[in-house]
Amino acid sequence: MASGWEALDQGGEMAAEDSDSCPDLTPPSSGPLSAAHVVPMSGALAIARTLEEAQRCYQEELSAAQRITFSVDLVFAAKRQLGFLRTIDNLPCLHKGPAVLRAIRRYQKFWMPLVADSLKFDALLNVDSSGKSFLPPLDVQWIWHCHRLNPAAYRQYCMSKFGRIIDCPLFPDVASESLAQERCKRLWSIVYQKEPYDMLSTFYKFAGSTNSSGQVCPVDDIDGLEELIAAVARQSGFYYYVSQPYMWEDSFLQAATERYMCFLHLMYKTKGKKIPCVPTFDIDLIWHAHQLAPLSYAKDTKSLFGFMADHDDAYERGGPGTKVRHAFEDTARLWERTFGLSYERAGSMYRNSRPVNVPPPPVSDLKASCLLDKPPSILPWDFRIADQNPTKYPVLTPRHILQACVLIKCITSMTPIGRENVNLFVRLRTLDAHTALKLESPVVPTYTQDPQWEKLWVLQCETKTKGVMLELRYHVDGCMRTFYKTKRIGGAKLTWQDLQKASMLSHEIVLPLREGRCNSVERQQPHQLRLHISITPPVQAGYLLKSVPDRVTDDQGAMLSSTILRRRPSREPQTGRWVSRTVLSHAGKEIFVIRIRAAKGSWRKSGDRPVGVDWNERVINIHEGGWNYVVNNIGIAPEKVVGSAAPLAHELEQYKLSWALSTGDTLVISRQIGDLNWERHLEFTLKTSGRGVGLARLVNGRKQQYEVPGAPPSEDEGFVTLIRYGPHTPQGKATALFNFKISAMEVAPEEDVVLVLLLCTATMRSIADFGGLSAGNEYTRRRTKENTPGSNDWGSVVLESTTRGSSLAHWHWNGGHTADDDEGDGENHPGRIAGVSDPDAVDWSDGEHSVAPASPSDAVALEGYALTRGNSGRRAGGSMQISSQFEPARRPISIP
Repeated sequence: MASGWEALDQGGEMAAEDSDSCPDLTPPSSGPLSAAHVVPMSGALAIARTLEEAQRCYQEELSAAQRITFSVDLVFAAKRQLGFLRTIDNLPCLHKGPAVLRAIRRYQKFWMPLVADSLKFDALLNVDSSGKSFLPPLDVQWIWHCHRLNPAAYRQYCMSKFGRIIDCPLFPDVASESLAQERCKRLWSIVYQKEPYDMLSTFYKFAGSTNSSGQVCPVDDIDGLEELIAAVARQSGFYYYVSQPYMWEDSFLQAATERYMCFLHLMYKTKGKKIPCVPTFDIDLIWHAHQLAPLSYAKDTKSLFGFMADHDDAYERGGPGTKVRHAFEDTARLWERTFGLSYERAGSMYRNSRPVNVPPPPVSDLKASCLLDKPPSILPWDFRIADQNPTKYPVLTPRHILQACVLIKCITSMTPIGRENVNLFVRLRTLDAHTALKLESPVVPTYTQDPQWEKLWVLQCETKTKGVMLELRYHVDGCMRTFYKTKRIGGAKLTWQDLQKASMLSHEIVLPLREGRCNSVERQQPHQLRLHISITPPVQAGYLLKSVPDRVTDDQGAMLSSTILRRRPSREPQTGRWVSRTVLSHAGKEIFVIRIRAAKGSWRKSGDRPVGVDWNERVINIHEGGWNYVVNNIGIAPEKVVGSAAPLAHELEQYKLSWALSTGDTLVISRQIGDLNWERHLEFTLKTSGRGVGLARLVNGRKQQYEVPGAPPSEDEGFVTLIRYGPHTPQGKATALFNFKISAMEVAPEEDVVLVLLLCTATMRSIADFGGLSAGNEYTRRRTKENTPGSNDWGSVVLESTTRGSSLAHWHWNGGHTADDDEGDGENHPGRIAGVSDPDAVDWSDGEHSVAPASPSDAVALEGYALTRGNSGRRAGGSMQISSQFEPARRPISIP
């Protein structure tokens, strides 16, 4: 969107531009303000003075911007706007189609005349309405919202129809909003007896339902119909760009308000020059909040500009190469020249196109059908989703992430001197959690001819990384060059805690360069680099979990080991066989133990033969907590069971398996007969239970927010997305993603972590029963050596917009690359999977003795459940990361 200007007060001309001693704001050909833009003097003193003058000018401009005042609380107004947009986003019927036409007619023919003459209807309500507000129905609110975002058109419409601007109140709480809506409903029902107040249920149409209003709305007498339809279409997609969780945080909105002040100041200084100013999304959110209070917006902008500033929401929105992108770059240069700050900031950058929604599952029962046909419930504007997992499972520790934007720019035009400057580079490191990170970028690349070079890094960091270290370095020249030794020229350490306290959540660093390392195109220019870093407030992110194979345990949860036998009275044998898996958090901490019953029988050091259990006895139990170690890596599973899954039906001949989950849900997994790639096309049915839980669907592949742009379908193999549909999310919301090939998962805070663990484990077990080898090998792999805690924690740092396969990409971006076969194919690994044709390969002990199934039927029961040798040392507190590769069916899966 760009700023437009229109003198609306009595048709007067635009006010004359004020005088200013700072540099002119005409966009330069390239680059931000440098010493070349000011009057040169002689020697180093001239350079110092020009820099001091520039800094003084920057401070004057910032101070002038901060003196701008508003007659409305924009932080609170922005939160109210976000809540309203969240509701509208769940109503696609109000984005286009007949419902929009009906809403526009109701807005113009019923609501606007009613609110304009509301004081005349006091006798009808038998109350005094002076000073009290009214709130129209939701569909009318939406049209009113879009109309007010074109201040000039809205003012002209109100003045021509009612002789004054119809204002919209800002309700202080949900209770006052409900009272205003109730007053309006009473008055509406009296004045318009043939027009229902609430029409949403009449024309609401969900993608999975068959309802349709079928009503024809006359539109010939509607003023400005095309403009309103276009405004609705433009505003329908705005919420996607401002829907990130940090947008709701007070600190972010306060910083956005300060930047909005600077934006208005920039508009003031460029008026009359016809330079379009394009806001970032954080500024645009506050700008919208301001315009939604028409009287306050007119008053505030008129006091600043002398007239009411218009808002051109018809200006196209888009990414690289679009018209708005070029205008945005001009705005960024003007911003930097005016305030000496970077215009780009964390949390306000352009996002890719919105992912496609997944339709709900087909429903047969009346209750589920009614759920889909009804309009979604309207959430209070201050509603926030709560995370119940730490309360239910205290062993879990929530993850909190923030986005950091690091922009590196050359203030001067530099050319290299000798070999040393060619290798001048900037290095970024984190202070904790990923200390092995070394993100580097050359300062003066040899491949570019642009003297005003810049580099942008957008990172997603966990708060436990604590902060970043930015260093300017160069490679040492000499006989030891092959070792790539580097020297540090300068640097700075920035912590997230300090940046949270900084103005606009950002900070700038200037690193000087010595004369011997580089040369300027113009000798009077200083040798400096400018590093600008901004962050968003931390918000809770999804849980990252991975289960890895561990030792076989007995019925009491103790690992099968002679060490356990020696500690038992009379050396009683260990009975039962349970395949065990250890669930690790993103930091490598043991948080759950999964045990899958596979066989019965006793075990002594002398050896006993296990007997496979019946299908309905192959239960899956999830124990809360890590192993209770007895000696070294020999331990006992925790006693508390927080989740379980039991087989319901044994239909292997039809390739269909059912599981009853302790959460009350039922999981049905089936495969297509005759499909060689059936693991890619598993069919899931998840039957939910309980009041208000809605519907759930398991979909193959990475969907919604987990979708990877441009990824081929083959890279989705192994991924399954859990999508929930409910009264508040009728379009569906992805709450979890798991990969049954590597047994890794990401779980949203509002989703039950144990449920996702059960879904992933039951899927792996079913695939093994169907004859899938890739999942079977998961039960025979031993854990590899883990990283040192804090050196490379999984998910601690993510580089946005990186390529698939990068170690710094999101974990689910790395799932599509298949490694070539090598010698590590598992042939000589202890505990490799045993088929019926190779029964002697099953190792049920800790390496002291091996046994084989007693019969072919037992072999089927034990297939895919072989013991792995114990890892050296305890795993508690270890760090881990997900492999960036999928493995083929016969390959073991490693965790580097």
